[in-house]
Amino acid sequence: HMYNHRDITSIYDRIEEMSVYFMMINIVVIIIAVAAIILLVRWIMAPINQLKNNTTLISQGIYDKRIDLHSKDEIGQLAQDFNHMADAIEEQMKELRQETDRKTLFMSALTHELKTPMTAISGYAQTLLMTKLDEEQRIDALMKIDKECIRVERLSQKMMLFYLRGDN
Repeated sequence: HMYNHRDITSIYDRIEEMSVYFMMINIVVIIIAVAAIILLVRWIMAPINQLKNNTTLISQGIYDKRIDLHSKDEIGQLAQDFNHMADAIEEQMKELRQETDRKTLFMSALTHELKTPMTAISGYAQTLLMTKLDEEQRIDALMKIDKECIRVERLSQKMMLFYLRGDN
């Protein structure tokens, strides 16, 4: 038998160098892949974060912010739906403010309009209580009180009709 004996240490050294080289390549590739994944996730999450930030603003009462996103995917559709919802909320809030202003104006007008006849009623009642009047004067004062009470009743009916028409 003949044996051929050769020194293959250099091959093992070369394999070891290549494994170190491939390990370094793997580490670089993994770092690049992780960085790429982080950037990709941030890019993908940006519209979702924008939606989240705008929902927070709406929950704090800021209704005029919209999302400027024009993609055709589900996130873009969600952004459009969000903007429609924000428009509807803003419109509802505007209507509620107008309704509140109308009711405040209504109450102010009602108070002002009722003040005049109530002052007259109070004045005639005080006169009846504090002054000695003959029968004719007493009847005249009572008729004026009655007239002012009818005026108050008419005012309250008109105001109620106005108020009910304003709600429709």
